[in-house]
Amino acid sequence: MEDDDILDNQELLKGISQQYANYLSFSNSTNEQARNIDEITEYMLARIDEFGAFLETIKTDTDKTEKKLIPLLLEKSYQVQQLFPLIDKLQLLTIDISKNLNTLENRLNQADKHVSQLQGPSNPFKWVLSRVGSKEDDNIIQQLRNQPPPVKFEPINIHNTSEFFKHLRNEMQQVSINNPSTKLMYLDADQKLQPINTEDNDSEKQK
Repeated sequence: MEDDDILDNQELLKGISQQYANYLSFSNSTNEQARNIDEITEYMLARIDEFGAFLETIKTDTDKTEKKLIPLLLEKSYQVQQLFPLIDKLQLLTIDISKNLNTLENRLNQADKHVSQLQGPSNPFKWVLSRVGSKEDDNIIQQLRNQPPPVKFEPINIHNTSEFFKHLRNEMQQVSINNPSTKLMYLDADQKLQPINTEDNDSEKQK
């Protein structure tokens, strides 16, 4: 009887030990999984914080763009549109000057050709003088009549660039007065860019 009780106690102790061992092993695996979950959670929280900071930066940049950059861009676009007529006038002036240069070049070629005819071996004046008093006077007169008319000098219509740029500068000053934030430039006598001073014009108008 006592032996049976001892065996029962040993089996009970063995069973409890086995269950406790299983509990410890289960607890260790659970702790490992929990630790992995904690690490993943911390990593995801860190990424979420970074993403939140990134969204805040985007929001700040968006507010700056909507409140400052876009209105400034619209203002500059309006100012540039006011300069378009001035650019068109400069383009027209350039086209006219190019035409005048072509005309001048053609007339120089004509003058050069005429001078070469006067100085060449077929100079009609030398030819006439060499045959004065001969029997071929009638032929000489007939050939002189057939000579092409002399080249006439016709002055070229040259633009008054001083008045043009003076008028253009006044228009640019008017644009600058209407838009004080616009800093317009012009070329001085030394071909250097200088800012247009609108204060002088304002003082002259007040006088």
